[in-house]
Amino acid sequence: MNASQHTPMIPQMQNVHRRTGQFMAKTTALIITLMAGLSLFSAPALALSDMQGKPQKFSDFIGKGQWTVFEVWSSQCPACPDAVFYMNNLKKRYAKAQLIGISVDGDYGAEGPTLAKRFITQHEISFPTLYSSTAEVDEWLGQYSEVLFGTPSVLFFNPQGELSNIEVGAIISQDVIDFIEQTENNSR
Repeated sequence: MNASQHTPMIPQMQNVHRRTGQFMAKTTALIITLMAGLSLFSAPALALSDMQGKPQKFSDFIGKGQWTVFEVWSSQCPACPDAVFYMNNLKKRYAKAQLIGISVDGDYGAEGPTLAKRFITQHEISFPTLYSSTAEVDEWLGQYSEVLFGTPSVLFFNPQGELSNIEVGAIISQDVIDFIEQTENNSR
């Protein structure tokens, strides 16, 4: 083959390279657009708050020299009315533990606060309750290499602020008391 036989291929190859470059540019633009669009559909970041909307931090409630028990619930959870009933009983019976509810009704968007407040009233929750979402609780539990398996769940933090246990399901107040007492007796 001589050089004249290759000459016709060079413009065709340049054309292919130009089209490939255009394709790559368009593909990159499409990917960026899609990624930006996905962020519009993802759940907005939700800051932990009390039921009046005042920002809170999980760390403000644990490691204060006493046990902290979090009851994680959702207004749409069939077992949660029983769970909060048992925790109301715990509050009356056991002063050694600080009891705090965490509503994950933030999962329900703008309707969430109304659902949570209605549930609190309907089930006469007598302990302080924070407002959050499943994703935020999961993110928080991630520092302990744990995840939220569902609602209701009970999270036990010892007086030093260490996560000692997670129980999934509606557990009776006596089981909470027994766990705390047994853990304290085993650490002596």
